Amino acid sequence: MYAQSRRTYGSPRIHHILKREGRVVGRHRVARLMRENSIQAVQKGRSKRTTDSNHSFPLADNFLARDFRATWPNQVWLTGITYIHTNWGWLYLSAILDVYSRKIDGWVMDDTMDRILCMNALKVAVLKWKF
Repeated sequence: MYAQSRRTYGSPRIHHILKREGRVVGRHRVARLMRENSIQAVQKGRSKRTTDSNHSFPLADNFLARDFRATWPNQVWLTGITYIHTNWGWLYLSAILDVYSRKIDGWVMDDTMDRILCMNALKVAVLKWKF
C-alpha cells in the first residue's frame, strides 16, 4: 500500500485500508512497524510560481476602484485565474463572475496559462447571455 501510494500514505491511511479489508491490526502497531522499517510518508510540495511582477507590459486601468457593487445583472464581471494540481499535472482555471448575482457565468480549464485562457472564459460567458 505504501509503494502503491507513491510513498505518500502514513500509518493512519494504511491502518484504515487494512481495517477496511477486514484485517485486525491496531493503529499504533502499524505506526510502530513503519517506524521500525524506516517507512515514512513523503509529502511533496505543490507550489507553483504564477506571478511575475518584473515585466514591461502595460498595466490595465482600475475601473472599479475596489467598488464591487452592481445594481443589475451583467453590469460588472470579474475574472480570475487559479491553478489546480491533478493526477495529470497542473490545470489552470479561469472564471467569469457576475458581481450582481455572484454566479459564475463562464469558465474554462487548460494546461497552459496565457491570455487566451481568460478570453475563452469571456467568450463562454458572452455566448451564455447572447441567447
